[in-house]
Amino acid sequence: MLKKNDFKLYRYIPVHQFLNDRGKVKKNLLHKKQFGIESLLNKYIFHNKPSFFNDPYDCVFGISLNNFFRELLGQFTEIKGIGDVMQELQNNPSIFNLDDARRELSQYEIAPNIKKYIEFIFDLTEEVITEQETFDINKGIISFSKKIMSHPEMYIDLLKPFISQEIDKDKLTNDMKNMQERIGEENLAKIKVDPVNIRINDFKEMSEFAGIGPGFQQTEDKINDSVTNFNDRIFDFIDNRFGIASLTTRFNNALMWSHYASSHTGICIEYDFTDYIDQLETSKMLLFPINYSDKRITIDQSILDRIDLKNIEEKGKKDLLKLFFDGLYTKNDIWKYEDEIRSITLVNETEDKDARKMYINNISAIYLGSKMTESTKRSLLKLISGDAYFDNLKIFEMKNDISEYKATPSRLK
Repeated sequence: MLKKNDFKLYRYIPVHQFLNDRGKVKKNLLHKKQFGIESLLNKYIFHNKPSFFNDPYDCVFGISLNNFFRELLGQFTEIKGIGDVMQELQNNPSIFNLDDARRELSQYEIAPNIKKYIEFIFDLTEEVITEQETFDINKGIISFSKKIMSHPEMYIDLLKPFISQEIDKDKLTNDMKNMQERIGEENLAKIKVDPVNIRINDFKEMSEFAGIGPGFQQTEDKINDSVTNFNDRIFDFIDNRFGIASLTTRFNNALMWSHYASSHTGICIEYDFTDYIDQLETSKMLLFPINYSDKRITIDQSILDRIDLKNIEEKGKKDLLKLFFDGLYTKNDIWKYEDEIRSITLVNETEDKDARKMYINNISAIYLGSKMTESTKRSLLKLISGDAYFDNLKIFEMKNDISEYKATPSRLK
């Protein structure tokens, strides 16, 4: 990554106009809120809290309502056990048909109710396939949904006795059959009932038909509150324990100049990371390219099946850490133009904001925006000329091409 870019990375810095009197240019550059210029003069890269980012989804990830409900339901059902077994069967290279799957399943040492339920799914699948001379996938989905909804007692049998005993299975079965008739085949095709992953709305409807759902709205509200609280705690942890600085691979990105360098009136700092790899063990910064995606990082079913939220140290710590870093290095692909290389550092939440300053000695050049005023240029150059560190620093100003959509650097010093 770094070698491909000649070990150079860049950071765009705005120059704000805090003072109305433009004659006080130096005073404006040294304003206490001119954080970017202050970081340049004091030679550090500030690693900010994600809560200050302009992307509301950046570093914001957690668990969805349905996955939280599935995990909650898993505390008093065997839902997770079903998922594990189905995954094993799916990945078994010796299985070519349903008979093979039944044979393999018979050898599994699992709870009888789980085995019975999976055999039930196999039987329904076989029925749906053999009912049609020429198999139609859409008709098959409708038929399968009908059969699943006609046997809600199979779901209920997965519940522990103190839950299942409260339910009138015959009444539930009749009510579910009536419901599928009211829904109609067209809507059944859209529902695509998943017998392994129960959604909260599926359980809500089933509970209402079973006569145990009058208070389910209160339960749903509590689950919603719990999900929000859980996700807020994740983001609060990230916000206080991680510092993030955004770098990029180009100094001549017009959109970056516009969005992050005060519409071409700011600056771009060049850093030389030639020695980064050699100093990796002592470096407090971890550099990784952003993964741009249209899919958000969440604590999904595959993660939940590998961890135990009650005993994360024993089961799933590495999986959860990987999820955290995937989340910190993943952004919506609408930001792809930024070509971001992200620096992340761990921060002790008891330390003050100075702990987020990573002091560096590898500034190799500064690029001045094409719309920076002459008075600002003079004042900025005068400020850095008084520091021996900047004596050999290359200074460029960006010049807009007259015939193409591009800007090129012109050496000033």
